[in-house]
Amino acid sequence: MTEDDIKDLFKRYQEGNCTVEERDVLESWYLQYHSKTESLRTEQIEEFGKEILAQLPAKNPHRHFKMPWRLLTAATLALFAVGFSIYLLKPNRPITKNFAYHIKPGSNKAILTLANGLKVNLNDVRNGFITKQDGITIEKATNGLVQYKQHGKFASVALNQLNTVSTPNGGQWQINLPDGTHVWLNSASSLTYPISFDRLPNRKVKITGEAYFEVAKDKSHPFIVEAGNQFVKVLGTHFNINSYPNEPTLKTTLIEGSVQISTTQKEVILKPGEQAKVSKGKISIAKIDTEPVIAWKDGDFIFKDIDFKTTMRQISRWYDVEVIYKTEPVSFTPGGWVSRSKDINTVLKIMESTEHVHFKVDGRRIVVTQ
Repeated sequence: MTEDDIKDLFKRYQEGNCTVEERDVLESWYLQYHSKTESLRTEQIEEFGKEILAQLPAKNPHRHFKMPWRLLTAATLALFAVGFSIYLLKPNRPITKNFAYHIKPGSNKAILTLANGLKVNLNDVRNGFITKQDGITIEKATNGLVQYKQHGKFASVALNQLNTVSTPNGGQWQINLPDGTHVWLNSASSLTYPISFDRLPNRKVKITGEAYFEVAKDKSHPFIVEAGNQFVKVLGTHFNINSYPNEPTLKTTLIEGSVQISTTQKEVILKPGEQAKVSKGKISIAKIDTEPVIAWKDGDFIFKDIDFKTTMRQISRWYDVEVIYKTEPVSFTPGGWVSRSKDINTVLKIMESTEHVHFKVDGRRIVVTQ
């Protein structure tokens, strides 16, 4: 088994395109390797290649499996990293071995701004009662979820009262809106909404940054999301909106149900599995793999079909770092999967393994070179 064969095998594992036999051999080997503390020597790597070759039966084109991205485990990341090390072990390879500064990942952090201007640091308040506004109780559940509950008579003055939950760089949060709609907020994002949707003709909210919605069904009260220069109208569905100011396009990705997207120039209907991109009022629609889009909600990065600079913007927001380009990197797609719970070193080392870029960590600045 040559270096190219091993490289190809790990690449297919990482993409979920191995045969069942190849997958089983790789994962079995990983479990044996992971139980040891010593690093692999070159001769061990060569021996590993021979072992794989010996254990694999003749290829059966009808026994390929497609592994869902969300089911990839920590073993996948380790295999991916080890796989790259197998074919990148060269005597003079300049890959960075250790970064001088360990930057931890983001966590649950958010600020709730009430209608009266009072700000509540959600990660500091205890679980349970937070405050009460005109018959609406705001609580923090045991899992950190902010939820609204109406008790007794609703005051009409509350119709014009808005709350905002905002996350910083390196933060995320979840909210249950007054109608039961569940919203996940990504880093550097905000959601503004009424404290109650009662007596309102529709359920209108506004976001900046990125959010994932699971909208409670209510045919008589459409759910409308304002994001940038577009409006997304739904009755009950699951979808993701990415509206960061530093992204070239505003993206709406539909997971389930149906949504209507409107701009000043056009109106379209999305089907599940489609993504709409809005730029300067124009809308383009494409069928995509939705799992990389919503991976952040489930605690992962999936860099499939995402260019390098977009990847670095995701990393910048989650780890709260500044990215500086000393040289213009070549255009490439990093690929791979990694948990957002890992520190930044893990992510950068995987991308360095592509041989397209190198990094230097200076405080909270990531310097990119070739």
